[in-house]
Amino acid sequence: MRAFFTPATWLMKRLTYPQKFGLLSLVFAIPLTFLLSAQLTEIQRQINFTRSELTGTTYLQPLREILQDIIEQQLIAEQYLGGDQAFLTPLLLKNEELAQHLETFKAFDLQYQDRYDTQTQVTILFNEWERLQAQLTLRSVPDSNAAHDRLIQAVRACMQRIGDQSGLILDPNIDSYYLMNALIETLPAHQAATARVAGAGGNAITRGTVSSEEKNTLTVVNSQLQETNTKINYSLGVVFSNNESLRPLLESAVRTFIQATEELSFQIILQVIRVETPTIDPSIFRQETERTLNASFSLWDQTSIQLDNVLNQRIGQAQNRRIFFISLITILVLVAVYLFLGFYRAVMDTVRAFQQAAGSMLSSNTLSNVAIDTRDELGQVATSFNSIASAMVESSSQRQAIVDHAAEAIITYDQQGIIRSANRAAERILGRNVDQLNIAEVLGVELANIQQQTTTYEFDVRLPTNEIQPVEMVLGTMQLGEQQLWIAFLRDIRIRRRTEQERNRLQDEIIRGHAAVLARLSAPLIPLSDNVVVMPLVGALDGERLQQITNNLLEGLSNQRARVALLDMTGVPNVDREVASRLLRAAQGIRLLGADLILTGIQPDVAQALISVGGDLSDLQTYPTLQQGIRMVLRNLA
Repeated sequence: MRAFFTPATWLMKRLTYPQKFGLLSLVFAIPLTFLLSAQLTEIQRQINFTRSELTGTTYLQPLREILQDIIEQQLIAEQYLGGDQAFLTPLLLKNEELAQHLETFKAFDLQYQDRYDTQTQVTILFNEWERLQAQLTLRSVPDSNAAHDRLIQAVRACMQRIGDQSGLILDPNIDSYYLMNALIETLPAHQAATARVAGAGGNAITRGTVSSEEKNTLTVVNSQLQETNTKINYSLGVVFSNNESLRPLLESAVRTFIQATEELSFQIILQVIRVETPTIDPSIFRQETERTLNASFSLWDQTSIQLDNVLNQRIGQAQNRRIFFISLITILVLVAVYLFLGFYRAVMDTVRAFQQAAGSMLSSNTLSNVAIDTRDELGQVATSFNSIASAMVESSSQRQAIVDHAAEAIITYDQQGIIRSANRAAERILGRNVDQLNIAEVLGVELANIQQQTTTYEFDVRLPTNEIQPVEMVLGTMQLGEQQLWIAFLRDIRIRRRTEQERNRLQDEIIRGHAAVLARLSAPLIPLSDNVVVMPLVGALDGERLQQITNNLLEGLSNQRARVALLDMTGVPNVDREVASRLLRAAQGIRLLGADLILTGIQPDVAQALISVGGDLSDLQTYPTLQQGIRMVLRNLA
């Protein structure tokens, strides 16, 4: 770390105070300038982005007029093509009005065509318009509705393109985002669905019958109406939650919109879809449709106005934030310059005071106090030194108290092994005062072996009383000036060792007890009657196991006063000579108790081992199986 700051220290030592202050000012000014520039750039970017959104909402206005004209023309054309010649003049007038709005929009689009890249969508819009014009008064009602629907979709495509290119779709604020979504997506979808309801439903109601295809169409379109109604309710609810000031401005229009949509939807379901013959009057149905459309376009207008207000407020807030930020930075810079100059003058006054005092001491050879009216570091050097000295003594006393009262022995020694210090625990654990003694002699371990230990090390120390003291040692090092010292931490582990020994003893007893239980279980003695017991054997037999079997057998015969013991060896594949010999001696021991030993299930290898022993086998009774042995013994006893 010191090497890291060496260049800076070297530079500062070679500059005068004016140069130091100038350099520091420059170092602070450069990043501050960049931060200010970045912040102002970001604010300007936000303003430009919001202005682009405002332009997008302006672009949407003529498209909204065109969309309403198309839907109104569709409704008029439906009346005319349905046979009512009185609607021819209104149809032609609406067509002329729509044409004027399209021409106005075309001129408006030329201003922003390159900016928003709407050429493809606008071309499709006018192509669909021309197709509609070709046979406006000659089409059938379904064809007219389909042509108008394509034209509506072309208008919606233009709206969506503007939303993408103007940044409306990327608006980061929740309130303006949901307002934008209502203008571009939800309300136009609702208006298109209402137009389709008017077309399909009006035609069926006028005829007085509803076909299956029309019912399916009305069901789908009615679902779209309900879906857009739900979306508007949710979206503007989110807007009101995040911007409460918009609630009184839009809540009435939203309520009217939702009510009109729900009433129209219920009429379609109850009086058109679920009946064989529509029960609603055509004029009432048209009035409900027009009321729903008017509510939808009214909500669109109110939403557009409030979105423009929100965006304008955001621009004003960004501009105010820019002014505030510039003013704040200017004030801070002026305050910083003022304080910098004041700090510089204070430092220079202190330096001059020290120079005057030094000159006075050199000239008069007398002590001259430096009178400095300051509370900074230069004026508090003496006080700080005394405070630091006092704190160091206090801290040293605290550390020494901790060391003296530690439960572990803490010993420091030098390279020759001479103990330089030891706490009270060292005298208690090692049984004597060890100051100035050699640690190798105290511990009874070579110094080289001690210093080679890098981990916890356990060993025994012989005390002056010839008692053995087990200890655990951890070794560390410290640097005292140019001299290296070692620190040994010794812990008395007598209690731990006694605990470990007791634990090991208990563990051995448990193991032996388990072994005895397992041995008894491996050779169970089963009484068949008061005079007969059976012991089945399974697995290999060795000397130790056979001894346990013999003990169990003799003890069981003695306790039960049995006269015959059946030893089943079906599960013993083979035995060695020593085991065979012990087996014969076990038979002799049983005879001494006044009982007979009968072997059953002897395997060929076991028989050969018994013969190879060379003992007297004449008194040893055997049977091929345990069943035969039991049968014969019970028969003889009977």
